[in-house]
Amino acid sequence: MGVDIEVGPDFVIVSKTDSLHPVKIKTQGYPGFATDLQQPVTVLLTQCEGDSILEETVYENRFKNVPYLNQMGASIEISEKRIKIHGLTPLKGEKVEATDLRAGACLVLAGLIADGITTITNIGPVLRGYEHLVEKLTDVGASISLKEV
Repeated sequence: MGVDIEVGPDFVIVSKTDSLHPVKIKTQGYPGFATDLQQPVTVLLTQCEGDSILEETVYENRFKNVPYLNQMGASIEISEKRIKIHGLTPLKGEKVEATDLRAGACLVLAGLIADGITTITNIGPVLRGYEHLVEKLTDVGASISLKEV
């Protein structure tokens, strides 16, 4: 993708880049690309310059996040077990729904890079799955809060 990564014995340093390159990813069992990362990495792929392909080979119905990403400005096509992500697309804040834990994580990430305010409903599974998520993201500079609606 064009990202500089330095891996040490007890650290990983990822350096920001101004240009991300498209990739092809296929989920697999260990030690392959983890299916649990498929939905969150989809947000990253919207920021690549060009078309990326993501193929889901482990679970069905892992693309429930795609309509919400498209609502936020992404350009993603679904074709059976594969999605094609057309990038680079700016995302805009919208009202969306976390249909499950990983789709919700994806939408949190999308909201963090979107212009405007993103409201995510049904956030409970995400908050249970990622301990102290709001506090951790706030600690690294995110503008994020929980509100009863």
